[in-house]
Amino acid sequence: MTAGGRPDLPGQNPTLTTIKPFFSDINYSAANEDGASELAALRLDARSRVLCITASGARPLELLLGDPEAVVAVDFNATQNHLLELKMAAYRTLDYAAFAAFIGLRPGDAAGRRDTYVRLASQLSPSARIYWDAQASKLARGILYCGRWESFMRLFARLTFSRRDLLRRLFACQTLPEQAELWRREWDNGVWRGFLGAISQRWLWRYVLREPGVVNVPADFDVAGYLHARFAHVAQTRLFRDTPYLSLMLRGSYDPAGVLPLHLAPEHYETIRARLGRITVVTQDLALLLEEPESCGAYDAFSVSDFSSYASPAFHERVWRGMEQSARPGARVCERQFLVKHQTLNRGHRDDALERKLVETDGAFIYSFICVTL
Repeated sequence: MTAGGRPDLPGQNPTLTTIKPFFSDINYSAANEDGASELAALRLDARSRVLCITASGARPLELLLGDPEAVVAVDFNATQNHLLELKMAAYRTLDYAAFAAFIGLRPGDAAGRRDTYVRLASQLSPSARIYWDAQASKLARGILYCGRWESFMRLFARLTFSRRDLLRRLFACQTLPEQAELWRREWDNGVWRGFLGAISQRWLWRYVLREPGVVNVPADFDVAGYLHARFAHVAQTRLFRDTPYLSLMLRGSYDPAGVLPLHLAPEHYETIRARLGRITVVTQDLALLLEEPESCGAYDAFSVSDFSSYASPAFHERVWRGMEQSARPGARVCERQFLVKHQTLNRGHRDDALERKLVETDGAFIYSFICVTL
């Protein structure tokens, strides 16, 4: 889930009293989505101006691989933008090996990471510098896994520790039939279903994980059943070894020697570094930014991710009205949805075939999609 709006603004749900503390620190630091889907949906070119939600920074960085003219990365949570600033400074300054060690993708020592931060700090905005100067522990561990959602992933992985050997075998499978059979025969049993049922309890998300978006999930939505179906789907359609999001979920981290999210893959490093100047970072509410007069007709593409998790139906509608107002003719929208499935009706041309394809192929398999040409 990612955040681009405030549920205590007009048109949103005013009951989320926990929203401000939730958005006062980094919630997402790794890539919990598959940027290849956004690139396929948005079909960027050298004239494209893109608006996206910052979140972990993975999205704006990966959109650069579509060679757009400009990417505006917006997030209401200033600390997510501070994270993107630090990652961008690391891209500019370090070679790939040093970058991977600094962020925590590859092994590195705390002293080395602190020394590297000193080299990078002068490139940060004053507010980002103040924030990171006070985050010695995050810097020492590596910023790739410093978010709240990544802490949940590590907990998720620890809870599957008793199946460590089985996980190793799943990630070692060479073919989909082999993997699907192993999943069906040994993994997908009563223990697994009971585990999904336990972690799907809404009180756990609300009071332990402090995830405010859970109040927007419809009361009759079968969270455990949905997760079970999506895991069963990915076990039959994607090799685990080639799916970074599964490594993050089931093992708590990426395999630095394996397949990585696009922005962390060494083959894309120099391309992203060369295009960093095209990113503009904005700390603002998503709806308010879209409603500003200067946004009128400003964008060719919108990557708004899973903002619906934190939006009432009224705010979801408000953001879509804002995208219509700020769209150039033919602008494309890609919205991910997790457990909150708001609908968008009578807006441009909705590409049902593309949505179905992305649900089938997306490496972050828990999402559905809304793909629209305005």
